Formats: sequence, structure tokens, C-alpha cells
Amino acid sequence: MLSTVFLLLVVVLPTGHVSAQTDPPNQAGLVVRFGDGTVETACVDLAADGEMTGEKLLAAAGLQPVIEYTALGGTVCEIGAQGCGYPDEACWCQCKGGASCVYWQYYHRIDGAWVYATIGASLRTLHAGDVDGWSWGEGEGADGVEPPLMSLDEICAADNGPLFSPVPDDMLAADTAAALTMPANAAPAPQQPAAPSVKPAIDADESSAADDGAPPGIALFAGVLLVLGAGAAGLRVASSDAAPRGPRTDRNSSTARRTSAAISLLIYGLSTVIGVAALLYPFLAAALRPAAGQPPSLNGPGLMLVLLGVCFAGLLLEVQGQAVSAKLIALLGVLVAINSVLRFVEVGIPGPGGFSPVFVLIILTGYVFGGQFGFLMGALTLLVSAVFTGGVGPWLPAQMFAAGWVGLSAPLARPLIRWAGGRPGSRREVAALALFAGVWGLLFGVIMNLWFWPFLAGPADQYWQAGISLRETAGRYLAYYLATSLLWDGLRVVGNVALMLVFGGASLRALRRFDQRFSYEYHPEPVLAPLPSDDPSPRRQPRPSSGPLQPTSGKG
Repeated sequence: MLSTVFLLLVVVLPTGHVSAQTDPPNQAGLVVRFGDGTVETACVDLAADGEMTGEKLLAAAGLQPVIEYTALGGTVCEIGAQGCGYPDEACWCQCKGGASCVYWQYYHRIDGAWVYATIGASLRTLHAGDVDGWSWGEGEGADGVEPPLMSLDEICAADNGPLFSPVPDDMLAADTAAALTMPANAAPAPQQPAAPSVKPAIDADESSAADDGAPPGIALFAGVLLVLGAGAAGLRVASSDAAPRGPRTDRNSSTARRTSAAISLLIYGLSTVIGVAALLYPFLAAALRPAAGQPPSLNGPGLMLVLLGVCFAGLLLEVQGQAVSAKLIALLGVLVAINSVLRFVEVGIPGPGGFSPVFVLIILTGYVFGGQFGFLMGALTLLVSAVFTGGVGPWLPAQMFAAGWVGLSAPLARPLIRWAGGRPGSRREVAALALFAGVWGLLFGVIMNLWFWPFLAGPADQYWQAGISLRETAGRYLAYYLATSLLWDGLRVVGNVALMLVFGGASLRALRRFDQRFSYEYHPEPVLAPLPSDDPSPRRQPRPSSGPLQPTSGKG
């Protein structure tokens, strides 16, 4: 019996030891190649959850990275005192045009080879066994000089065990020295020159008060939009319901309509100007301040304030205390909910490329009910669907503006349809709307690329750099769009056209029935007044009859 137990232990114990050895260590590796060919490595213990961002891996290795934060996350400007000393100089200080571009190139070790990173270090999450690589040198994208290829075992063996232990998050600020714990058998960590003082580091999904906070000017502008909307709604209410002393005439109602239309045009016009300026701001800021390098990213919170101000002002314009407007607002809520569900399904079951079913309803509502209704439909659809699908991010204001412009421009299709000879409900009308939807399938992608394209780095013939001419900017953007976005947006074009041709006619008839049922104009009938009499003596007014004539009783 004892011999049997002994044999089992002999068999089981080595097996358990082997299985324990196969578990990957809770460590990640780092390989950094400097411009003079010097290579430094680090074997870093991960936190208890087994994760660490690429940015924190650099900081934990004691290399004191200098990082610029934009809408796409953090951009590494300097590692170990080599690179561009942001903010005293531009983060891309050696990529100012021409064929050469020297910068910190970022790699991931995947399947035994270096793969050029497509996301920034602040968005990269390393797990146990992963290895990151950095190389300072000239290159364009994946054509740069790669760091030496090393596995995690080789890195940790060279360091005689994990060289650095995890550093608490509150000690990873850019101007704070990382507290590193050295094991007893480890060699001294290489000392790096102190990096220039920079702003405290923040996570990519957080906003700094200096760059992303809503400035007072934008907050004031959003407040002005709300005041204008409330004032326009008040004027319309006063002209319709709050003046019972006299009959409402066509003149009064037309004056109220012109006033509210002027205020509405001011609200949506100014918001459109703000949206266009926000997308073009990186180019304008670089032209005004070329020494500052790449300009900061879109002001997300500020633009959200503007958009919410526009939406609330538009709703105040519609809510006048009348049943018709209340029903239109209810219809807007129902249509936004339907479109948000469609986008939720789109996220859950991704379609090909940029295909999305939400644009058909945005275009049709703007076409039937007007551009203001269409703008609210587009902006609120993207906002509500982003909240439910987890799509809230720095790209959301650009999406809301672009979708709002789709609905705002929908009435422009009416002259095109009249020119084509299309009657309401005809096939020509639906075909023209399908063409309109296809054009916006491309324009939406063109607009959305502008919110991040100025902050990318890559081949000089496809990416923007401060100081280039307008013509060269347009040429590079066209090259970038053709190489990266045309096929994606082309599938959206096909989807928009197909959905409009299939569902456009029935949807138009349903929306028009609702519009005709609850839309009307009040035209009071003229009442003839009696002419004044020349006889000054008072006349006795005839006594009105209290009812139909009844036969009287009596002798006759």
C-alpha cells in the first residue's frame, strides 16, 4: 500500500511542477533603442490584475517619457532625454516636412516578430508575456528602424529577474520620479538624465482643465443659444395664445413666424459656424502659431455644450403650448428612439464597412418636417445611441454635428426633385432622395476624418504637417482618404442608396400623413361690421328670439 502511494507521488509531483512552470509570469518586457544604437531593456512586474498600459510601462522602467495628449490619446515625444522636449518645442519637432521624419516609433512583439503599433501607448494594454519596443530613428510607419527582437525570457534573463516592480498610479506623473524597488540580485538600474519639466500626465480618456475644459466663451455661447430659443418660443406663445383681446390675423401670425424663423436661423447658423470652425481649428491654429507645433485637439466638452444648447433651443422653439407642436416633439422622440435602436443593432451586429441604417430616417424627417427638425433628429440620434452603446468619446461632437448637418440640408433636395420632374410619392422623388443619401454617405466620412487626421503621423504624402500650403493639405488628405476610407465609406453609400430605394417610399407616405394630419394654418374669415347711422336717436334693438316660433293659443 505504501509503495503504491509513493509511486503516485512520484508521478504526480513532477507533473504538477511542470504545469506550474508553464504558467506565464505576471511580467511584461520593454526594449528601447536610442538613436546612437544603445539598447535598454526592462522586465516589469505587472499589477495584481495582470495589466498595464504601454505608457505606464515606460514610466515604470524609469525612462521618464514626455507625452503630449490629444484626442487620440498620448503621443510620446521623448524617452530618456532623447526626442522632442514638449512643450518647449513641438512633439513632432523633427517631422516638419520633407521626406524624412525622425520620431519615437512604437512596436508590439506579436508571434515572434515586431509589428508596428496602430494605437498610442496610452491606449495599449499589455498582459503577462507581452513585449513593447521603441526605436528613435527615421522612417515612415512600419518602414522605420526596428529595435532588437527579444523575447520576454531573454529580457528577464538578461536583467537576472524582474528589474522593476509595479509603481502605484499616483506616482506615474510625468514630473514625479518613479519609485523603483530593486531586488537583491539585480544590477543597478541605468541612470538617465532628468527630463525637462512637463505638465502632469493624465489618462487618455480624461480631460485636463487647460485643454479639454469648456472655456467661458463656449459656455456663454451655449447659454446665448438657450436664451434665444426661449425668447423665440415666448414670442410665438405671446403672439398666439397670450393675446385674447383681439382676433389673430394673418399679419400677426406671419410676423411671429418671421421672428421665430429669424431667431431659428441665427441659432442653427451660428452652431454650424462653430462646428465648422472646430473641425478646421487645428489647421487655423497651426497657421496662427506655427512655433507651437501640432495644435491641441477638439474641445469635446465645449462642443457638447454648444450642441446641447442648440438642441434645447430648438425644442423650445417648437414647444409653444399648442397641441400640434407637442405631437411633433413626441414624434421626434419616437423617431430618435427607433433610430437609436437601429444603431444599437448595428453595433451588436456590425455591417460591412461604414454601413449604417440611421441615415434614411434622418434625411426623410428633415425633408418632410424641415431642416431644424432634421438637425435635431440627427444630433439626438447620435447622442442617445452613443449613451446606450458606450460610444461616448472625443469623436461624439463631430458625429453629432455631421449627422445634424445631414438632416439640416435635407430640404435642399426639394429643388433637385422639382428639377427632375418628380411629384410627391413618385419614383423619381425616391430616386432623387437615394442619390442625396448616397452623396451624404461620402460626405459624412470626409467630415469625420477631419476630427483626427491632423493629429496622425505617418507617410509624408498622406498626413498633415504644420506649415504646408492649402493645396498640399488638400492633396495629402485626398491621398489619405483614397488609401484608408474610400472603400469603408463606399459601403455606406451603397447601404444608404439601397435602404432609401427599398424603404423610402413607404416611410415618406407615413411621415406625410402625420404632417398633413397635425399641420394647419389659421386664416380668420372677415366679419362685416354695420355702417354707422346718421340718425342720432337711439334705436331699440330687436329682441333676439329664444327659440323656434311656437303657435300661440287664442281665439281667432
